[in-house]
Amino acid sequence: EAVVRTGGMEADVITDTELVADAVAGDRQAAATLVERHAAAVYAVCLAMLANPDLAQDAAQDALLKAVSKLGTLRDPRIFRSWLLAIARNLCRDAWKQGRRHRELIERQVGLAAVGEPVPGMGTAADADAADEAPDVRTALARLPEKYRLPLLLYYFDGCSSARVGEALGLSVGGVGARLCRARRALREILEVDHG
Repeated sequence: EAVVRTGGMEADVITDTELVADAVAGDRQAAATLVERHAAAVYAVCLAMLANPDLAQDAAQDALLKAVSKLGTLRDPRIFRSWLLAIARNLCRDAWKQGRRHRELIERQVGLAAVGEPVPGMGTAADADAADEAPDVRTALARLPEKYRLPLLLYYFDGCSSARVGEALGLSVGGVGARLCRARRALREILEVDHG
């Protein structure tokens, strides 16, 4: 994925490395191009980790804003995409931990887990458990460990090549293939159990 600068008969392909340098020098269009180029992959990672489109959208925007504001700290612009996706993963981990702590606090305060009383807008703990067991692909994906969920979403839903998935996750192309194979098997097992 590259932007092409046209100047007469010649066309130059603008790499992420060049865009990072231009953005650090104050070129807002270069920063916007980086965001446009990588927004879908960042969203896919966030969705894979948070399993909630609204939260994923928020986290993706936060990751892109943080990356653009911290471009000057990136030592090697050639790894921009990997660095950006690492920022997204870290923000999602923080959001997930914070959300988990928040849910546990609410459950303790209202006695949701112990009593099973309905909470407006939340239902009971049993309702939540039943929803978690729904036999659909989204629910099954959410139940996969992150190391399997991320490559599946990047490869199948974001359309990244194995090389791009490897770059984003720090894996070799062969490692991506092996991870995808295990991920498909794990997903199939979850769906079979749910339907069985």
